[in-house]
Amino acid sequence: MTPRINSAGPLEVIPRAALFSCTAAGPRALNYDLHMLPVALVFAFIAAALHVYIFVLESITWTTPKTWRTFNVPSQEAANITRPLAYNQGFYNLFLALGAFLGVLLVGIGASAGSVIAGWALLFSSCGSMLLAAAVLAQTGGKSIRPTIVQGTTPFVAVAFGLLAVAG
Repeated sequence: MTPRINSAGPLEVIPRAALFSCTAAGPRALNYDLHMLPVALVFAFIAAALHVYIFVLESITWTTPKTWRTFNVPSQEAANITRPLAYNQGFYNLFLALGAFLGVLLVGIGASAGSVIAGWALLFSSCGSMLLAAAVLAQTGGKSIRPTIVQGTTPFVAVAFGLLAVAG
């Protein structure tokens, strides 16, 4: 049995299996909104996949003409000069993606209270960081609007629906 504080009343004891199971009863016992939860997890997964792709562009293919043109780098020489910066930035994107993937996995499986809490923490911190990075990108103006929308939409939806899911 696992103690749990019920938002409507005093401490109650409910079976661990009912609280954290992979069945529909598990999320309901946690007061999740079952319509919002899958949307949050799918969009967090998509945001993570996009950031893996950005990692590949920045850390692996940065000096290829197609990639440096995508990032509005003016020349091969400029791409070669900025390669160490892009390489480092790519790994930041990879680590955000890994955090989001792990968060989706831990929340989706819901094997224990600790894993669900850790999953939400990873999902919100990773997707929240992606969203904030998109906001910073938007402030550079001009040609950054489309990349801002591409980079920021999926983590925004993941965070918004995640908050709605946990608010139950």
